[in-house]
Amino acid sequence: MESADFVIIGGGSAGCVLANRLSGDPATGVVLLEAGPADDWRAWSVHMPAAYGINFQGGPYTRSYHTEPEAQLFGRKVYQPRGKILGGSSGINGMCYTRCSPLDYQRWVTEGAQGWSYAEVLPYFKKLESSDSGDDLYRGRTGPVRVKAGPWAFASYDSFQKAGEQAGYPLTLDINGYQQEGFGRFERNVDNGIRASASWAYLRPVRHRKNLRVKTGATVVRILFEGTKAVGVEYRQGAQVRKIRAEREVLLCAGAINSPQILQVSGIGEPSHLKELGVATVAALRGVGQNLQDHYEFYLSWTCPDEVSLNRHLGPLGKAKIGLEWILTRRGFGESNHCEGVAFVKSDNSLGYPDVQFQFMPLQLADGLSPKSKPGGFCITIAHQRPRNRGHVKARSLDVDKAPEIVLNYLSTDYDLAKARRCIEIVRDVIARPAFDAIRGKEMKPGVEINSRQSVEQFCRETGTSGYHASGTCRMGSAHNPDAVVSATGKVFGVENLRVVDGSIIPSLTTGNTNAPIMMMAEKLADDILGVPPLVPIHAPFAGELKPDV
Repeated sequence: MESADFVIIGGGSAGCVLANRLSGDPATGVVLLEAGPADDWRAWSVHMPAAYGINFQGGPYTRSYHTEPEAQLFGRKVYQPRGKILGGSSGINGMCYTRCSPLDYQRWVTEGAQGWSYAEVLPYFKKLESSDSGDDLYRGRTGPVRVKAGPWAFASYDSFQKAGEQAGYPLTLDINGYQQEGFGRFERNVDNGIRASASWAYLRPVRHRKNLRVKTGATVVRILFEGTKAVGVEYRQGAQVRKIRAEREVLLCAGAINSPQILQVSGIGEPSHLKELGVATVAALRGVGQNLQDHYEFYLSWTCPDEVSLNRHLGPLGKAKIGLEWILTRRGFGESNHCEGVAFVKSDNSLGYPDVQFQFMPLQLADGLSPKSKPGGFCITIAHQRPRNRGHVKARSLDVDKAPEIVLNYLSTDYDLAKARRCIEIVRDVIARPAFDAIRGKEMKPGVEINSRQSVEQFCRETGTSGYHASGTCRMGSAHNPDAVVSATGKVFGVENLRVVDGSIIPSLTTGNTNAPIMMMAEKLADDILGVPPLVPIHAPFAGELKPDV
């Protein structure tokens, strides 16, 4: 049987980080198994930042999952795309780079994730990034992930920031520094015009290492055990089913949807569910697949003069020009994700720190992520960041190619519904400010006629989408917590030599996009896996305080 010291399941954000760090010692053998293809230049739409909507909506680089009919959304099935390519979801996402709030990590500690305070995670954020902005106390300058604000090419971005000030919100110079709260510039993980996915940043520079074997098109069927000791992996590559032995550890990095699915088909989960699947119980952990969380997001849009909108450049000829300029120079509209304005605000002034995120885009979108060529417009996406609803992921069979049952329970609490209404109020209040007077046209979505409590709630139920931040299904916690699946070092309770390292171990959702936190987590856990001391904590001050949400 083929063997390696470490076998990594999943070549996504966490898997690429681990492959890089663990193979740094030439004497350590590492195998990375990824179900999708390599991210070579045939996948041009992966590398071009402005083209992310192409793959987000499906195709060969995406697992196009959907939830079950959501009871509070009139039975709608909500789209849940996951990357299926080296880089994982970092290869198809919107490249929005935010570390989230320092208070999120303070909260994790109270939820049983000892060792994950802001002071302890900050050095790992600095380690992973190469940023040209912010204060050196907070920001990294030499890491593998290139981080940079966008070109800010549209005057409507200025209107967005000025309107925020006029609405009484602060400005912030760096959402990833001392103060997340306020209106500011959104950074992107883009490297000289190219998407800086985890594969681009971490895997590409080390693919030459002889002790690192990367296998694409390799679908993991199950984790292999001898008693309760994880000893390897069975995987399918083409028509061949193969096994590989892990001499030290199996590292599961398949994400919040597929990691619990793989654990379940391997005999780790709630015993009655495992019995339904027809698999013997290796470890009875009722929390596997539970605690599923996501941001529930809304798109609001207005028309505006063509000259201040990107839409006028999105006809067939305009798209061809954008593509050609990007191919030749890596510049122009093709090198931006066009989510360059962002705000983090409080839905209630009594909160200790922001619980709402919204992003400004200088274009109007059709359904999904498809941009229109006309009329000119702009849109805002907004989401409450700390939902109370919880869902689950449940394998349907031992066939890992069959999509698992995914239930989010969006808007299933009165609290979440009230926060959704508040999100709509916040956006409308900002857009109504004088800074938008010169460019604000007709409200297209939801439309001015949607103004009663009942109609706004109906809009929220009918049109909300996933924020694409599924988390929590193998949550970190104390061994005394019956819902926890892994320890604070990612070790799966009840078994040996198996860790989960990805967004599934997040105890509770972060305030912002989850990709940067997931790479940070992999950086931090790589040190623990290698048995090296953690980086020295950085006790940097930050704005806000941790107190119960209202």
